[in-house]
Amino acid sequence: MDALLVDRWPGDLERLTIFDQASLSEARERARAAAAAAGLSTEIAGAVAIVASELASNHLRHAREGLIAVRTMRRAGVPGVEIVAADRGPGIGSPTAAIERGASTAGGLGVGLAAVLRLADEVDVDVRLGEGTCIRARKFQSLQRRREVGVIGRPIDGERVSGDDVAFTRTDDELLVAVADGLGHGAEARAAAAMAVEAALAARARGLDTILGEAGEALEHTRGAAMSLVRVDERDETLGHAGVGNVTTHVVGPSVDRAFSGRAAVLGARPRGGQRAPGRGHGETSMHLGQWDVVVVFTDGLTSRARLDGRETAERRRPSLIADTLLSRFGRSHDDATVVVIA
Repeated sequence: MDALLVDRWPGDLERLTIFDQASLSEARERARAAAAAAGLSTEIAGAVAIVASELASNHLRHAREGLIAVRTMRRAGVPGVEIVAADRGPGIGSPTAAIERGASTAGGLGVGLAAVLRLADEVDVDVRLGEGTCIRARKFQSLQRRREVGVIGRPIDGERVSGDDVAFTRTDDELLVAVADGLGHGAEARAAAAMAVEAALAARARGLDTILGEAGEALEHTRGAAMSLVRVDERDETLGHAGVGNVTTHVVGPSVDRAFSGRAAVLGARPRGGQRAPGRGHGETSMHLGQWDVVVVFTDGLTSRARLDGRETAERRRPSLIADTLLSRFGRSHDDATVVVIA
């Protein structure tokens, strides 16, 4: 279970383990080479190298088994580079302190992360307390910003891993997010949640109802899980949602305040009589998503009163900061808790 996230996060990209100053220099050079291969300007290539250096330095200071992966990419014909930094460290205990105040018990984390946020065009931050952190930073020849993702999750008191899991994947104009809550707590709950989000990733090109159905089939011999799927289409400015169980999705903005909940069932569970439940047909819904609308998905480790402050949407704060605030404000120590913010 320890290696699950750090193995998933970089996907099939070539990985560089960061363990000394020489590997830090190699990360910087790989970033420069990718920027050159993508055709980025010298100035932007320099920014990409700094981002890689800051992320690799954070691995040396704060993590164990930190790695860097770099890839070239294009979006709407515009070249860019993505840097993925994943580790098996303790997670960023307070993203708000690290980003806004530069606070760090070991020194330097806040400065490094703040530099990454300043230099990159987009940054996704995925923090699993006690397990690790993944940061995805993207830089383009010209600004091609899409919504960013912020994740923060922690286990129930007394457990080493959370029974929740999250995965998200992107194409040029679409973002698919899967949030699963395995029944119960601990390793077995996590195994079910991980299987659910892996099934979602494998079926990501299909409709949300179909993805849920396939996840349910994959979980047939597990304890089962609740899961919500959110698909954001940046081109059409729409949000699609489908879910099973008590993983809540909430959309808040200047003119919207809408909550989505899943069908009252469990993915992979068989009720008495042996009939598989649920199958397909979970009620996919969609809505317009405005420029300033913020999407929040959370498991039942947050109280049902969990709501965004309107100021947080108006200020368009970083998704990781909003997620941290919500977990601090509404999280319950007697349950696994995970928050995902898309903004």
